[in-house]
Amino acid sequence: MQGVRPLAPVVRVAFHRVMAPLLRHPAPGGLLTRACVSSMATADDTRLMEEALSLAQQAAGRTSPNPLVGALVVANGRIVGRGFHRKAGEAHAEVVALREAGVLARGSTLYTTLEPCAHFGRTGPCTEALLDAGVRRVVAAMVDPDPKADGRGFARLRTAGLAVEVGVQARP
Repeated sequence: MQGVRPLAPVVRVAFHRVMAPLLRHPAPGGLLTRACVSSMATADDTRLMEEALSLAQQAAGRTSPNPLVGALVVANGRIVGRGFHRKAGEAHAEVVALREAGVLARGSTLYTTLEPCAHFGRTGPCTEALLDAGVRRVVAAMVDPDPKADGRGFARLRTAGLAVEVGVQARP
């Protein structure tokens, strides 16, 4: 792909530490395998996803049984919110990033290392938080292989009219 630079070694290691456990447990129905690299990904998308992956790594060892997830809110080419899932039962990365962004999230792009959830668990659905905040585009590394998620978050966002890119920085 033109304009997309290769991952730096440190980021490549971070990606595999964050995503490898998920890749070992693919979702039923194969949605994970459909999360190929998007043809719409730009060099900025790649760079920002690298940063989201690095954010996710900050909670290593503290999120079980949940995965490590990092998120960025970007408005007008500027990062206005950063977040990562700190531990099970606490706010998800997307919500933390949206809180930091505040009103600047309206019309923004969210970069997240994992599909936003669309179900209720210990926290509310991240998809509804994204819609309430007025996010217009979501760029994600991969589909969530959890059977409760499994593409439903992306479907909810697309149905609401958001642009969704899946597979940025994903590795088979």
